[in-house]
Amino acid sequence: MVPKKKDSKKTTRFSLRSKIGRSSGEVFDWLIQSSRYKRLIPPWEKVGFLSFEGDPRAVGFQVILKIKIGSFSRRMIIQRKELIEKESFTDVQVQGPFKHWEHIHRIHSTSDGECEVEDEIQFAAPFPFLHSRIEKREKRKIEWQHERLNNDLQVQSRYEASRLRILVSGSKGLVGSDLCSFLQSAGHQVVSLTRKKGNRGQDTIFWNPKSGEIAKEDFEDFDAVIHLAGKNIGSGFWTKKFKEEIFLSRCRDTWLLSQVLLRLFRPPKTIICASAVGIYGNRGDEELTEESPPGTGFLANLCQKWEESTTSIENRGTRGVHTRFGLILSSKGGMLAKIFPLFRLGFGAIIGSGKQWMSWISLDDVVYGLYHTLMTKEIEGPVNFTAPEAVTNASFSKKLSAAMHKPLFFRIGEKPLHFFLGEMADEMFLASARARPEKLETSGYQFYYPTLEQALSCTLFEL
Repeated sequence: MVPKKKDSKKTTRFSLRSKIGRSSGEVFDWLIQSSRYKRLIPPWEKVGFLSFEGDPRAVGFQVILKIKIGSFSRRMIIQRKELIEKESFTDVQVQGPFKHWEHIHRIHSTSDGECEVEDEIQFAAPFPFLHSRIEKREKRKIEWQHERLNNDLQVQSRYEASRLRILVSGSKGLVGSDLCSFLQSAGHQVVSLTRKKGNRGQDTIFWNPKSGEIAKEDFEDFDAVIHLAGKNIGSGFWTKKFKEEIFLSRCRDTWLLSQVLLRLFRPPKTIICASAVGIYGNRGDEELTEESPPGTGFLANLCQKWEESTTSIENRGTRGVHTRFGLILSSKGGMLAKIFPLFRLGFGAIIGSGKQWMSWISLDDVVYGLYHTLMTKEIEGPVNFTAPEAVTNASFSKKLSAAMHKPLFFRIGEKPLHFFLGEMADEMFLASARARPEKLETSGYQFYYPTLEQALSCTLFEL
């Protein structure tokens, strides 16, 4: 690390350098593409992409962002200032929150055929007292980006390089948005399945499963379909109407998609459909694999029907995979994002007895695992998407509090949960599912974040 230097104009400069296990040409080609911007935004950063303008390999290329600062949003335009092919490129702010901001990316070849990546940042904050805080945040971001870059390239290099055409539903969700940017950075063509007519375009297909408005010919010639869309089961109280909406969005829509694919001249070779470990119900300390029978309850019944919804297209010869997701960890969405503010304020709590098992998985391992599943043709049927190390609720709460350097004083009993949430409390917060990712492990997938401490380290700024 180069020591920081502050000049009379109150600018701060620092650089970080990391070894990357790929050639300088591969790394440069990956970094220069526009899709890498989305892959290199840490989960704790509140940044949205508005547009890209120009050729990424040319001076003048622009990225237009929307940055959230507290309760306000600010537009930031980054422009490519200099570029030396296979060696370096420089991005500068031409409009945004900084008085001055410049980011130099350098790639240094090493004698072993690999390379080192160096990022140098120079900035002038809008107020002098913000310099040290911004510098700390920028250094944490660069460290995270180097880890993400290295991991992405490792995963992508393990599989055949043939370019696939992939249809993805739920592309704007927590998993879908990260998966699509990863697939694009790997060179695949990604098309989003959307219900908004205004979003129609070259890389989108419109459908309305509720009204049956579907153009069958739009679904031809895909190598794979990854179906992630579905109403969030934690987005409302489990009334009879709400549970019916969940069922329709997951089971009916999946069945309808399966019927459309079934009638194609050229159906996809693979369909990967989301499911959940909720299929096992409340199973106490029992270790659960993909061979374990389903449990009982609303979620278990829902997941069974959800997985059965693709039977027709699978019977035609399409490889079907049902990804039984555990709790997906990311500070930018899902349950962790909801409880993060409470733990940050020191109001984290153990739920119920705390002995119920929580099967979790990092968002990065979800994306890498989905790619492994897509590219490994021997994998089919149900697949547990959970980390090798399940934890009890008490252990989870203690480790999250420790990672955020906060105390853990509170416990929420079962009776208050039942009073406020009813059936939802039993199945979402008090049920115990100790699922093991047997198929992923036996097929050769290696987890990047196998322990809870490692998973939290890649998603929390506090670490």
